[in-house]
Amino acid sequence: MKTILEFLRLSIRLPEKQAVFTLNREGFGLPIVFLCFILFIVSIPLGLQMVLSGENMAAELALPIFFVYFTFLYYPFFVLTILTPLVFITLFLMMYARIVKRKMGFFMLYKISAFASIIPVIGLSIMILTTVDWLQTVWIVISIVYILFVMIRVVHLYPPKRTTK
Repeated sequence: MKTILEFLRLSIRLPEKQAVFTLNREGFGLPIVFLCFILFIVSIPLGLQMVLSGENMAAELALPIFFVYFTFLYYPFFVLTILTPLVFITLFLMMYARIVKRKMGFFMLYKISAFASIIPVIGLSIMILTTVDWLQTVWIVISIVYILFVMIRVVHLYPPKRTTK
């Protein structure tokens, strides 16, 4: 079993062939759990910023109620805002893989996309803490382009489909 730091190191090395094939050997649930763990670590400073800013509803809540709010409302929506766009990116990549005649399934592409999105997610947390709105938007666009670039390179690492005669 690999450690979190090994997955992080391999995610940074994407789209290298060895990193892609090593990460592809993992099960489907592991990258999602790993990404959710990274998102939880990233969302803690964001939650603290919400409490300490005093400008929103979260700052007016009692601390135990805020923990419930954070755990059951904020964090799941934060995770969904990351995982849902990955579905659309993966669907685009499936169409691209079919165009270039590569045999790649949805789960495999989604799994590698989840690993490829770890670095942009960590960067997004830093951008959110800066509280500069236009910088956050630019980072999101850069992140999507980065994930697409990495994943298109990953698609081309796999051999073309065999044609049956």
